[in-house]
Amino acid sequence: MEGFSLLIRLIGGVCLAGGLALGGLLTADRFRRRMEELNGISRAFLMLRGEVEYHGLVLPEAIRSVGSRMDEELREVLEEIADKMEDGSGQPFGVIWRKTFSDYCVHSCLNKEDQKLLLTMGNHLGYLDKRMQTASIDLFLEEWKAEIEESRRRLPSQCRVASCLGIVSGLLAAVMMI
Repeated sequence: MEGFSLLIRLIGGVCLAGGLALGGLLTADRFRRRMEELNGISRAFLMLRGEVEYHGLVLPEAIRSVGSRMDEELREVLEEIADKMEDGSGQPFGVIWRKTFSDYCVHSCLNKEDQKLLLTMGNHLGYLDKRMQTASIDLFLEEWKAEIEESRRRLPSQCRVASCLGIVSGLLAAVMMI
């Protein structure tokens, strides 16, 4: 009976170690996906700036045009914003922006600061003339790029720490269990 108990503890320890190690690796992957999201949103705003400034598109058309060139999740968000702006409901742009991006942020890898910056952008964009819209986008992009640079600088160490902590905590928990 003692051998069976030890076998169960060993199997449990291996499962626990594997689960915690996997958790650390998934956390590291989440940091990498956040970086990809930051870059994707930056590209979207650069394109939006070009659509407004150089092509002279009104905001719903510009947002729809940019959305058509984005990855699936961001495309859906931008198309939803453009649809709501054109549906004649009379909702202010800031409300549409905040609601739509709030839903997006629930499933994204963006941190709270990223989300706050992205959500407040809607307050500065929707009701201005072309010059003010491009100035708002430029200001947003400066802040966003600073966040990207800071994240790029921290990414390797964050990934290493998350992976190592997952593996070490898994091994420690397994040893304590056995």
